[in-house]
Amino acid sequence: MKIKQYFVLRLFFLLLLILLPYFGLLFFNIISVEKEKAAFFSLSLIFVAFLGAIIVFPEIGKKEEGFIVRFLIMTTFQLLFMMAVLLYETYSFTNDIKQAVLHQLTLFVLYVVFQSVLLARTQRKQ
Repeated sequence: MKIKQYFVLRLFFLLLLILLPYFGLLFFNIISVEKEKAAFFSLSLIFVAFLGAIIVFPEIGKKEEGFIVRFLIMTTFQLLFMMAVLLYETYSFTNDIKQAVLHQLTLFVLYVVFQSVLLARTQRKQ
């Protein structure tokens, strides 16, 4: 399997690894969030993943210098996008804003940490 296909497949499984337990906790009422908010959280995380994949994909498996620059650009855009999402949540969600922001930040931080590990391992396999 080519390294770029491997990266995309692992990125998809990473999203599943984060979102499926979250929706499992919601389904069994261990945590309670409105369904619209949970859908918004998952869609924003999917968009963050898609944005990151678009930015870093051309440098997967290539020289390390270009990859590092793309990685920094990707992380910057993902953080800026998530700050905009959190700002939107602060002004549009009226009920349980602290809980909504905490859920969104938890999902995002988990994703960024696992994505960084995935990118480092994928680049090392080069």
